[in-house]
Amino acid sequence: MKFFLGIVGLGHHDSAAALVNENGDLLAAAEEERYTRIKFDPSFPKNSINFCLNSTGLKISDISSIGYFFDSKSFFWERFWFALKKPFYLKDYFLKYLKLKKYEGIGKLIKDHYPSFNGRLNFHHHHLCHASSVFFTSPFEKATIVSIDGVGEWETAWFGLGEGTKITKLDSVGWPNSLGEFYASFTQFLGYEANSDEYKVMGMAPYGKPIYYDKIDELIGIDNNHRFKINQKFFDFPIGKQPLYNYKFFSKLFGQPSTYSQNPSDRDKNLAASFQKKLSDCLIDYIKYV
Repeated sequence: MKFFLGIVGLGHHDSAAALVNENGDLLAAAEEERYTRIKFDPSFPKNSINFCLNSTGLKISDISSIGYFFDSKSFFWERFWFALKKPFYLKDYFLKYLKLKKYEGIGKLIKDHYPSFNGRLNFHHHHLCHASSVFFTSPFEKATIVSIDGVGEWETAWFGLGEGTKITKLDSVGWPNSLGEFYASFTQFLGYEANSDEYKVMGMAPYGKPIYYDKIDELIGIDNNHRFKINQKFFDFPIGKQPLYNYKFFSKLFGQPSTYSQNPSDRDKNLAASFQKKLSDCLIDYIKYV
């Protein structure tokens, strides 16, 4: 019987590990934050790996291969061509690549922590990992798979077909047209932490009315191929600047950005309702196209 370990870590994602056998049975899984008590802990998931091994009675030498959740070489070339078209993005691009290049050092970390590991290390595309995690643990023999987040190496949305033990990519949406970053920008505008507090904004939305919906139409729309597309003049995340939104254009449309408050204003509730509805409409349109 062969065993395979999958790991996430060293980036902005919370670290984790999962163990499966050659039949695709999930044997163990754990998140690193459960052990370190650090929320979204991105460190090397040694505790999670140890749990997976100890709970199944396996040793690291029993593992045939380790799969990693990101292909930084793919990131390099996709973002490189984007950066060439936008010279002002070059500096941020190289800074991001240097940060993500540590992903390539995962092999050394594995060897440092587990010298007896002699299996293969495979770098997988980010959205394929998302797709695999839902399809191969589902009861379906055949299914359409949709994955949407901030961004993987380049893709921000992905859909494919899962059939048996195979997943085939059918289409995708590329950077910087990202529903995840679109939502993160508004999260930040409302005074919350981007890529962390989006659930709070989602919870605020039902308390407001989508009265800003038409204004948000200027920021994001659906093209003839049913792919969402952002208006880049309203956002600074494509060029690596903070805040994620463009202060000048957002302020013209919505007023001044908010600071965090446990008692959000009616405007903020209405804004949350408006872009929650826009997000939902974009998602539904894309999924109907799929």
